Amino acid sequence: MTQDQTNKTSISPAAAGAVGAIIGAGVAIALSDKKTREKVGEKVMQLAQEGKKLAKDMSRETTEVKKDLKKISENLDPDTTTNKDL
Repeated sequence: MTQDQTNKTSISPAAAGAVGAIIGAGVAIALSDKKTREKVGEKVMQLAQEGKKLAKDMSRETTEVKKDLKKISENLDPDTTTNKDL
């Protein structure tokens, strides 16, 4: 992409700053309300619990895959590099 094309497709730093300021102000206003803060806090806690569950499930899956790979590697014939069970 040429410099001219880049200038036509990218957002100006001033516009990006203005958008960021507007978003930041909106978040600040929303969080200034007690009910909104409580809802946000509840949602954050819910997401944290879901994240912990997902991490635990992924850990369990990873452990099972490692066990399966270990079983497969134990059954490989080093001379022919084929699986004895297949």
